[in-house]
Amino acid sequence: MPGGSKIAMEPYSPFVDPDRYAVVRLDFRAIIHPLQWYRDEGVVYIVMNTGAYARYFNDPGRYSDEIGRYEQLFSGFTLLKLFEYEEYTARIYSVYQ
Repeated sequence: MPGGSKIAMEPYSPFVDPDRYAVVRLDFRAIIHPLQWYRDEGVVYIVMNTGAYARYFNDPGRYSDEIGRYEQLFSGFTLLKLFEYEEYTARIYSVYQ
């Protein structure tokens, strides 16, 4: 990712150097904002991870709305890289297709 890029990050995301990138730390989860918000805010990349979203996917009967909103983000952005380590997954998306 080019230096200076604006990157939105969910809690529990891998470290990204705030001296190299314009980091937007999301307070709780990526789905608090709709897809268009990220574009309007000039976010170029978004990092989502199982530390933030797994709880919803592990209980689909209870969290179908949250799952649907995550799936909208997953399909509305372009997946650039998927990192998997044991039960943890981090996804890096380009906001622009």
